[in-house]
Amino acid sequence: MTGNPMFAHGMMGPMIMKRAFQLADADKDGRLTDAEIDSARTAQFDKHDANGDGRLTLEEFDSLLRELTQPVAVRAFQFLDPDGDAVITKEEFDGPTTRIVRFLDRNEDGALSIDDRPDFHRGGFSHGRYDEEDDDN
Repeated sequence: MTGNPMFAHGMMGPMIMKRAFQLADADKDGRLTDAEIDSARTAQFDKHDANGDGRLTLEEFDSLLRELTQPVAVRAFQFLDPDGDAVITKEEFDGPTTRIVRFLDRNEDGALSIDDRPDFHRGGFSHGRYDEEDDDN
């Protein structure tokens, strides 16, 4: 829908793509045609172009992005609210990162650095220094 592959990358990508698909699938048949994508893209742009000038400001784009990522925000909130009481306490907020260095410090130097980055480019989590030339991003 966005015309930009950046929305398909990272942990949020699948959820964002699902949301974009749902917004574009006008006849709800589980398939997207070029016409549906074009129509949805135009509708989303026009909806968020608050002043109708044919351009999106940062604020207008933020509104569009929030609509697309809303399911991701809900999922993240639910993850941080394990007791399901619809509020996140400081303890719940801190929980996932409390021992992050211990879990992600692959070279065991007591700190996180690029050296601790998993080597996804070679098909796994092998140790090895990050090389920007190998980076696809």
